[in-house]
Amino acid sequence: HTISAITLMAIARRFLTPGQSFAAGLLWAVAPSHASSVLWAVGRVDSHTTMWIALSTLFLVQWCEGRRSSRRLALICFVLALLSKELAWVVPGVALVFGFLIPSGKPRLRGALHAAWPFLIVMTVYLGLRAALLGGIMTGYSDELRLIPALAGLGLQAAQLLNPLLHSGLGFSGEFLTPLPAW
Repeated sequence: HTISAITLMAIARRFLTPGQSFAAGLLWAVAPSHASSVLWAVGRVDSHTTMWIALSTLFLVQWCEGRRSSRRLALICFVLALLSKELAWVVPGVALVFGFLIPSGKPRLRGALHAAWPFLIVMTVYLGLRAALLGGIMTGYSDELRLIPALAGLGLQAAQLLNPLLHSGLGFSGEFLTPLPAW
């Protein structure tokens, strides 16, 4: 968890002032939504996976800034994240975002695709292996992936994580963020 916080600080340092990047890393380190990842033994795999995702992102940012060997390190960290937990499926999207945001001398969309394509290939190979070995991509979770509830759940989770009052202990229940019905 500490490595993830320090890595986040290093990533934020490329976009923010030193004080702001330190605050971002500190906020990540003490965020109450991470407590179960740190304190609960079974949840520690989330911290482990997050560390590899954060390191992959840091190396990706370095590659976007011109360090050629960093892309290989980013891909290695991505593979290690995938081997830890499916949570790493976010990395190709993160690569698209940073490839779009960091100037590379190419048009933004082309820079985004250039940054993300190796991650998309690794992800495709991973999903193929997963399907071949386990008999399906989402094996063990559900028989089917329902897109609308999945997107609604993603939005709900993001809104809950962005609402610090839910974790403040002040008694605010967040009625507007109650779970959505299963559609």
